[in-house]
Amino acid sequence: MESLMAAAPVLLSVLIVGILTYLDLDTIFDPPPNLSWSPWLRLQVAWWGFVVANAGLAGGLYLILSEMAYFQAGNPWLNAVYAGIGFPALVRLKLTTLPINGKATPIGIDTFYEGTKNLVHKRINRIIREWRMEKTGTLAQSPLADLRQQSKILVISDVLMIDEQRKSANVWIEQIATGQGIADDDRRLLLATFILTGQMREKS
Repeated sequence: MESLMAAAPVLLSVLIVGILTYLDLDTIFDPPPNLSWSPWLRLQVAWWGFVVANAGLAGGLYLILSEMAYFQAGNPWLNAVYAGIGFPALVRLKLTTLPINGKATPIGIDTFYEGTKNLVHKRINRIIREWRMEKTGTLAQSPLADLRQQSKILVISDVLMIDEQRKSANVWIEQIATGQGIADDDRRLLLATFILTGQMREKS
C-alpha cells in the first residue's frame, strides 16, 4: 500500500501529460469516423504511441525532479501537477549550443522532441489525408443538388455553429452551388470537401 501511495504522484504526472497530449492531437487533427483495418491500426499506433511516449517522459521527468532538494521539500502531489503542466516547457529547454554550418545552433531535448513530434504529425496527417482524398473523390460523384442539400443539412445540424457562422456557411454554399465562373466538377469537389471537413474553400 505504501509503495502504491509513493507511486501515485508519478502516475498523476503521467496522467496529466497524457491528457494534454491527447487534447493537443485532437485539436489539430479530426480523425476519420471509419477507416479500413490497416490505416486504422497505423493511426492508433501513431496517435496513442505519441500519447504514451509523452506520458512516459513525464513520469521520468518527475522521478528526476524528485531527487532535487527543492522538490523533496515540497508536496509530492503539487510537484506532480507542476511537472505535468510544466512538461511542454521543460522539453523545450536548450542544454547547449553546437557549431553547425558555421552557426551556433541550440541543442537540447527540444531538438529531438520536435523532430519526433513532427514525424508523428506527418504520419497522422498522411493517414487522414488519404482517407479524405478517397472519400471526397467518391462523394464528389454525387449530383450537385444532393451535395448542396447535404451541405445545408450539415450546417443546420452543427450545434457548435453560432448564427453568424451558420449564415456565412449558407452564403458560401449558395455561391459555390449557383455562382458563376465555377465548373460543375469544381462545385461538387468543393461541396464534398465541405461535407467531409467543414472547410469552406474558395475555387483556386
